[in-house]
Amino acid sequence: MKTTSHIDELEYAILGALINRPADYPLAKRLIDQSSFSSAIRGQIFAAIGELIEQAEVVDEVSIAVQTVLKNAGVEISAADLMKLSLKSHGDVQTYAKLLAEHNMRGDLKTLGSALSQDSGKDVADVIDEARTKLLEISAPFSWRSSETLKDAVHPTLETIEAIQTKKISMIGMSSGFPALDKYLGGFSPGQVYILAGRPSMGKSAFIQRVAATCSESIALFSLEMSTQQIVMRMLSQESGVAHWVIRNGKLNEGEWKYLVETAGKLSRKRVFINDNGRLSIADIESEVAMLVQRHGVKGVIIDYLQLVEMPRAETRDQSIGVVTRRLKELAKTEKIFVIVLSQLNRVVESRVDKRPLLADLRESGNIEQDADVVIFVYRPEYYQIKEVEIDSMKQGSENLACLIIAKNRDGPTGDCWLRWMGSQMLFSRLEEEIKPKPINEETF
Repeated sequence: MKTTSHIDELEYAILGALINRPADYPLAKRLIDQSSFSSAIRGQIFAAIGELIEQAEVVDEVSIAVQTVLKNAGVEISAADLMKLSLKSHGDVQTYAKLLAEHNMRGDLKTLGSALSQDSGKDVADVIDEARTKLLEISAPFSWRSSETLKDAVHPTLETIEAIQTKKISMIGMSSGFPALDKYLGGFSPGQVYILAGRPSMGKSAFIQRVAATCSESIALFSLEMSTQQIVMRMLSQESGVAHWVIRNGKLNEGEWKYLVETAGKLSRKRVFINDNGRLSIADIESEVAMLVQRHGVKGVIIDYLQLVEMPRAETRDQSIGVVTRRLKELAKTEKIFVIVLSQLNRVVESRVDKRPLLADLRESGNIEQDADVVIFVYRPEYYQIKEVEIDSMKQGSENLACLIIAKNRDGPTGDCWLRWMGSQMLFSRLEEEIKPKPINEETF
């Protein structure tokens, strides 16, 4: 454990190193600030160095003393301080700053632990939520990712493009399982947030369950509406071809049981982590995702659905939603994963003749639309008794058809992606596929 004298020496070493190499100030600034110093005067000196650098002034003992006095009325730097500053350090300022940040972090953790032990009157869930939020704040200096030069970024980017061009990889992101959708998105890419929205009964949950069941990577599914058993039943129906309501009734014939057992074996080999806790805050999700990424290499997160996440306090519901969507975007970038978020639409869609959703129909749409990289609407004309649709400039019947409307796509085109929909199995499939349900067990009736 570092003593007070050791911390004093460390702080003087930081200031001395900055006088010796002012250009290293940004390296220190991302780890510490004026409040990080145990002595107010040393914190003021650190701030003065930053101001001198910003003004392109000479950084030495005299200019620091003058700047500190000018910015802090009544403050004077002692002769002892000036003497220690004159002993310029030749050490690495980033290493010194990290040591100071770690020392302060330990102190903050101790303070947090003490404060939590005294919160006996608060609801335990609220205390945990506050603790998680505070822990994220405390660890912020160490979650910072340094900038890289364009020179450093160009070469790996060219390698990725070449890999796609030469078919070494099929796309940048993880395939959705639907080639028609992948042509628009290039798969689900790390660092991006995808909003999948629609009115009730359009099949939003069924679509992402299909994605999770067929994905090639580890996926985390947060289901705030459906239980794990409900989700698994749907997946079994989708993948086996046995009607969902036959499975729910539990009266399968021998052939259906065979399909189901085979499918269960395949699904059990998928690395899908399901959390069906109906009460989750954004801090809960962040904490769980960080653990799943670290321990299990999770590459993507699905949240079903946004409006059921416990919202942080804010003046308006729209602002609360904005906090959640921004933190989900930060989570995607920090953990290098993709995030798919299901969302509701306003009822105004129902008043439209064609019932096609628009971006303005998103509930609390401003922040959702702004933070999303991609917005997709699930739309089934047949549900609204619309008999005909136009696909590739040709009219055809709407029976068993579903449309994924790519309404916003930050890195690609927008448009309509048509799929086939099999309601009895809650199943989306490729348009060119003719999915036939397994024979129905008459005993079910």
